[in-house]
Amino acid sequence: MKIEFQKTLVLVSVSLGNPGDLTARARELLEHSDILIGEESQITSKLLKSILVSKQFFFVMNILLPKKLEILGKW
Repeated sequence: MKIEFQKTLVLVSVSLGNPGDLTARARELLEHSDILIGEESQITSKLLKSILVSKQFFFVMNILLPKKLEILGKW
């Protein structure tokens, strides 16, 4: 089931990247999101792999640049 959102920001927090702490709703949101932004590359990558989500994601440090913010704003 695809969840439809209209430019909605959803924050999903996981304790130290532990996929066991992730709720079913959070998994669904990550699976169907248009943009994923992670705080740390290794933790985010490991988390997404553990829940079988293979999507490109941005890193917090990289999106702080004005050009990156402009790109994200066009989504």
